[in-house]
Amino acid sequence: MDILMGVVAALCWGATDFLVGLNARLFGVQRSVFLGQLLGLILLSVVLLRSLS
Repeated sequence: MDILMGVVAALCWGATDFLVGLNARLFGVQRSVFLGQLLGLILLSVVLLRSLS
């Protein structure tokens, strides 16, 4: 199971690196970072609110 999780993590890391590069060229670095952080904040807020109820 550890090897499978390592392979999945590596694939996700590579896909994220590729997609961030595309977004940075398309929208600019600052806007890409802001949108990524905003998405993370929204997702974590949803998880927190669902775990409290």
